Amino acid sequence: MNLIIDILQYIPAKLLQLFYLTVDWFLGLNLAEKIVIFNAITAFFAVVLPSAKYFIFNNWFTVNNPMSVYMIGVAFYMFISIFMRGKVKLITRLLLICIFVISSIYLQFGDPFVKCKHVLLFGYYMNYIAAIIHFIASFLSYSIEER
Repeated sequence: MNLIIDILQYIPAKLLQLFYLTVDWFLGLNLAEKIVIFNAITAFFAVVLPSAKYFIFNNWFTVNNPMSVYMIGVAFYMFISIFMRGKVKLITRLLLICIFVISSIYLQFGDPFVKCKHVLLFGYYMNYIAAIIHFIASFLSYSIEER
């Protein structure tokens, strides 16, 4: 019985210790890297919010931008690259963001994800907002590291 009580006390204590380590790690990051982490929320909303709506059969229907799923990948890489240093970090971040933005623009103008007449919603623009924030945070992070 003591073993079960010890295990039930050990697990929450270790989880609390892990939480404190995570908070200490986060507080030790520079401002730009904190922005990258919080921008993951923007990237999440870029995926879940509808990107366009169209009227058909006397109803409004909404669709998501298929490229917005890749924004989660961009946000994941931005988080992973926190542990990298130098120009490689900056170049890979900027390259990935540029590829995402160019692909999104091409998709919209070259082969739109909604073929009928539609109205773009805020969720569509969230992709670009998240990408711009990542872009700025990448330069800011590099300039802070170089000092």
